[in-house]
Amino acid sequence: MKKLYTLITAIIFLCGMHAHTQPLQNTTWEAYNVVHSLIGYFRFGTNLFSGSLDGVNYQEVSKFYENGNLFRIVDLPASGCGVTDTGKYTTRISHDTLSFTLISDVCQDRINSLINVLLLRHTSGTERWAPLQSLQLFPNPSNGIFSITPDGGIPVEVNIYNLTGEMIYNSKIQQGKTEIDLSNKPKGIYILRTESDNTIMTKKIIFN
Repeated sequence: MKKLYTLITAIIFLCGMHAHTQPLQNTTWEAYNVVHSLIGYFRFGTNLFSGSLDGVNYQEVSKFYENGNLFRIVDLPASGCGVTDTGKYTTRISHDTLSFTLISDVCQDRINSLINVLLLRHTSGTERWAPLQSLQLFPNPSNGIFSITPDGGIPVEVNIYNLTGEMIYNSKIQQGKTEIDLSNKPKGIYILRTESDNTIMTKKIIFN
């Protein structure tokens, strides 16, 4: 009985850790409309949600609260909705793509802002830095045929995902310039992720 109790406690603890592995606090996201045009930026601070058109000047819009993947948001008085109720959503982060699922919200503008946009992590291309110093990707946008050149002279694993989280390409590049042909894939935005030793880089790539 004691072993069973210990196991259940461990499972609950691990589930709790998993639910909080990717908090929204202190993250910034690029927002795209249905035709994949950049329309602005979203920033989640400690408990304040801000928006920007240029990625430089941000205006605070709402307060938000997180509990695992449960997300509550309350518009500030200066926002467009002018309501003080709490919108309820669940969140999911997959391969640097953020998505919201509606639970309940009376503010239609707020629903559209969270549900009907594509949110990609804004990271300037790098999550962890060293020993891979840079990653050249050309051309971007492309017709699906492009080259990737990692700098550092070490093997690099390359994974490319579509926006549903499906991996569409995987290869290990030893060094130097490598051409990748994905011209048979649909037009749109994809996430390129490279891993080498203790370095992870992500870049947004566009096929048009």
